[in-house]
Amino acid sequence: MIALALPLGGVVADDAPQTAAGVSLNAAPLPTDVLPTGLAEKIRAHIPALAGFDAHNAHSDGNGRYSIEFQSRAGAFAQVVSDGGGVIFDYFMNPAVHDAEQGKRLPAVSKTRAAEIAVNFARNAAADIFSRLNTRSYTNTYSNDVPSGYAIRFTRSEYGISYAANSVSVWVDAQTGGVTRYSRVWEDGIQFAPAREIVPQTQAEEFFKENIGLSLRYHKKTENGKAAPYLVYVPSNTGSLDAVSGGAVNGRPAPQSENYREQLALYESAAISAAPARGGATEPENLVSGNEAQRYIRKLPELNISGDYSAEQAKYYRDPNGEVLITVTFTKDARTASVTLNARTLALIGFMNDSTREPTAEPPVDAATASATANNFLKKYMNGYTPGLAPPVTETRDGVVYMLFERVVSGVPYKSNSIQFVINPRGEIISMSSVWDDAPFPDPTDVINRNAAYEIFFNQIGLHLMYTRTSDDTANLVYMVNPQVPAIIDASSGVILTYNGAPAKPKTSLSYIGLRGHYAEKHATILADCDVFVSEGNVLLDGDIPQKDYIVLLASVSPNAIPAASVKIGGVTDEDTAMIYNAFVTEGVLTAAEVQPGSGVTREDAVKYLLRVVGYKNVAELQDIFKMPFADAQEIRRPLYGYVALARGLRLVSGSDGYFYPRRYLTNADALVMIYNYLNRGARK
Repeated sequence: MIALALPLGGVVADDAPQTAAGVSLNAAPLPTDVLPTGLAEKIRAHIPALAGFDAHNAHSDGNGRYSIEFQSRAGAFAQVVSDGGGVIFDYFMNPAVHDAEQGKRLPAVSKTRAAEIAVNFARNAAADIFSRLNTRSYTNTYSNDVPSGYAIRFTRSEYGISYAANSVSVWVDAQTGGVTRYSRVWEDGIQFAPAREIVPQTQAEEFFKENIGLSLRYHKKTENGKAAPYLVYVPSNTGSLDAVSGGAVNGRPAPQSENYREQLALYESAAISAAPARGGATEPENLVSGNEAQRYIRKLPELNISGDYSAEQAKYYRDPNGEVLITVTFTKDARTASVTLNARTLALIGFMNDSTREPTAEPPVDAATASATANNFLKKYMNGYTPGLAPPVTETRDGVVYMLFERVVSGVPYKSNSIQFVINPRGEIISMSSVWDDAPFPDPTDVINRNAAYEIFFNQIGLHLMYTRTSDDTANLVYMVNPQVPAIIDASSGVILTYNGAPAKPKTSLSYIGLRGHYAEKHATILADCDVFVSEGNVLLDGDIPQKDYIVLLASVSPNAIPAASVKIGGVTDEDTAMIYNAFVTEGVLTAAEVQPGSGVTREDAVKYLLRVVGYKNVAELQDIFKMPFADAQEIRRPLYGYVALARGLRLVSGSDGYFYPRRYLTNADALVMIYNYLNRGARK
């Protein structure tokens, strides 16, 4: 069946000038000769690379910030955002000559040298704040996306303690060593509380138990397409502890959004079919038709969908519980209404109506009226759910009241399930949404005790001391939950979990066993500088590399964007590996039948996978054009003959004493050598 296509509003392009970071200044053009006196010279003094560049275009935001374009006679282009005194906030350099070498390759500049370059650049460009940057402990992340480079970030440090909200970031080109990007995020006028009389870590842990604590909750994951609740211990809220008093500093709760719109977007990924809503035919599986659904909807007065609304389309979806839902879309003039029902029972799942969303000068309804509206609706249409609802969380914003009722099962919160109402100043419901899983829930008494959960929390997650802004002009010291580790403890096993319910991998250091004096020592060391590793923990260089580790290595040289490939050591989860496998199967690097994560990889398959990843498949599979230099050529499978010959010609492999040994398993060392040789291809004569 074909869904009706409804026209969407166009997006008007914003022609306002952009800063180096892509932020519009809403600026008015200025001739460079009316810039503050000496500004261009001050900028050149802070950024010596701009010597010989002329300022030829500028904009002002009217509040003392200027975006200035510089250009060299060779055609290089740079853009700088600064204030009138020459304090630089953003910088971007586009060199005149771009490297012609295509694809990913090894950096010509080491990570250590890049950090030195970044420090020197910051010393000039951020001279007024340089002494308050932590240039001893910083992040230095290599990206081999073209053009490759190092992203180096120095955070603000006051009294030796980090204030992560402020920082200076520098991007160093990995081939030229030039700084091509710089940004500064800095707040002036903040008073930092001195780092004295703070409670020690052990006492902070006791304050955490008293003032924040761990809560037992149900979380949700999906197993075999169905919702599967499980029990966890998590911090009771997202707050922190005042490091002097030990009192709770509660963070601001995230503002409620209109959940029904988000649900519609999720439904789209599980669409079954679509049809005109006025059609009379009943869908398969004894579901109500679009016509039956729209007639039923018009009978519900709270939805405000009168007879002058036109029913346009009905769509069927399958929810995570396996239930089939039907969503009917209505239009009236420029207004839209949408209603979702259970396609078997006609139970109301959610709705929204633009006619009740229209702005009004009336004040928002009071809490009692909003509560009465929501509770009357629940009693009339969803009475079976009310015993399992916690008291609502209410928020008023822009004259509209948001009321969120979260589900409670056996006294344990289940925040993945809820019913939300959005109510206008006239007391009408703008939208309602509900998520309610029909699933078995684990016994909340069959869990580790809270003391055991606290021991795991403090030993494996912990509290970190840092500054946080507590008012417009003050930053105080707080103990915050360690943001580097997910603060989710499996209440049954005590294992730390990720947000999708899988066990979290601890960050593990890498140690190559037998590295010193090994033929792959140089290759492994240089690749490690580029954040390219084999597995984690203790790795035997002469041991066979598992297919899953080799696949992750290949993702680091893939010319295509693979999000999981950017996950570095200690962070590659089973889900990340599965994502890479799926991408490679889709691209034809390997077949689904070849996916064997725990198996070894033969040397002939290894070159096949590598050459397919980097785009040589069509060449390697040409017939009868390759000469094979290896003495054991007859042992190479005929379909892989071209791959091995091409890998030898590209100097990715060299063999041993004239032999390739195609059926032997690839070792960790040889995998690193192959990846190194590919990335180093531009440097070899």
